Amino acid sequence: MNNPTRNHLKEAYKNPNLYYVLITCTKPSDSGEMQVEMSYNGEADLVSYLLENAISQIEHAELEYEAQ
Repeated sequence: MNNPTRNHLKEAYKNPNLYYVLITCTKPSDSGEMQVEMSYNGEADLVSYLLENAISQIEHAELEYEAQ
């Protein structure tokens, strides 16, 4: 996926003191397949922590939605 917006964001976040995770995907095809890419900057341990925290928040939001 060579998305100009994605490339622009990656350039904007090249600050060596900045940690980020950028996940992008295409729209699903008729068969339901999507192309997913991930970029990150920073120490792998911190990036892993950021991803685990994001997954936890999404799971919590899903549980709240299902409880409604």
